[in-house]
Amino acid sequence: MTAALVCVAVSPAPAPAQSAQSTGTITGTVIGASGGGPRTGIPVTLIGARRDGSDRTTEKVVTNGRGHYRFE
Repeated sequence: MTAALVCVAVSPAPAPAQSAQSTGTITGTVIGASGGGPRTGIPVTLIGARRDGSDRTTEKVVTNGRGHYRFE
């Protein structure tokens, strides 16, 4: 079995002190290294933190039958 690891880092620009916190959605598809087909049941972990390192959060999901994952 061949496994591939993909890491995506998202870092928004610093917001002005008076602005409200915003939210978003991160989606993707995990595909196999050989053949490129979707991978089912693969754990995907999202780790987030403020730029100063405080308030670290971790979210975990598993890919569906089509290899898709979604963080909201």
